[in-house]
Amino acid sequence: MSAAQGRVIARWALAALLALTLLAYLPALSADFTNWDDDGYVTENVAVQRGDFGALLLEPFEGNHHPVTMLSLAANHAWSGLDAGSYHLGNVVLHLACTLLVFLFVIGLLERVSMARARAELVGLATSTVFALHPMHVESVAWVSARKDPLYTLFFLLALLVYLRHGDRPRTGTLLATLALAALSMLSKPAAVVLPVALVFVDWLRGRALRGGALLEKLPLLALSVGVGLATLSAQQAAGATSAESAFPLGRTFLHACYGLMMYVVRFVAPLDLAPFYPLPDADSEAPLAYLVAPLAVLALAALAILLHRRG
Repeated sequence: MSAAQGRVIARWALAALLALTLLAYLPALSADFTNWDDDGYVTENVAVQRGDFGALLLEPFEGNHHPVTMLSLAANHAWSGLDAGSYHLGNVVLHLACTLLVFLFVIGLLERVSMARARAELVGLATSTVFALHPMHVESVAWVSARKDPLYTLFFLLALLVYLRHGDRPRTGTLLATLALAALSMLSKPAAVVLPVALVFVDWLRGRALRGGALLEKLPLLALSVGVGLATLSAQQAAGATSAESAFPLGRTFLHACYGLMMYVVRFVAPLDLAPFYPLPDADSEAPLAYLVAPLAVLALAALAILLHRRG
């Protein structure tokens, strides 16, 4: 098979994946709003319904400051009012776009670390398939209030793609474009503050020296992450989400973090008993055995990752 034939097959396979993903999420288009956060984001949100740009840009909603997400919901309302199907359609379209970007980013990254195009396309197709169809992703697509998830992911992936080009030939234009996309991602959901770390890993994977200009160019991104993080902390404090009464001791917090990482892997391999909310153990009781085992599981996963990396 020639390289050209391989690319045609990859494109048809990607088209089939996008069609299958759309088919999988068709039931979401007939779903209604929920009484869990959808009221605060849309159905009872006066700023969204009136298109109050000042409030949408400056005020926190539901304990977070994510103006790009709120503006997208306001645009959705201006287009279709309170027709729930249109909001679900917006989320599905964003998810399809993210699936395409995952495919392109994986191929772009792997080709830059000298993987053959045909193999890179195969890995890209496998990765984007998992991203598109894994049951763990349903909540982020089929819930109106989760608009921030596919939206921040869209800008995050675009930033990664632009940064790949920047790594080929560092220029002010590509760096500024990366910074702008990073800002849009972080202002869609604060989880995007990890982008500077992701860019460091991209540099490391492609063998770019992590010194001098490669580090200095990350400083504006780091400053942006810190600013968004502080704004998020302020919004969370105002909403009472970080009160002393809800805090856990440092040791218990460490166990919770390890347990969360471990369970992401467990749910990824066996996506059973999925739920939109997993309550933490009672703060006054002992942590379950699974929490105590979790740090060992995280260490084992890290050791496995290092071993696989050394083996190429």
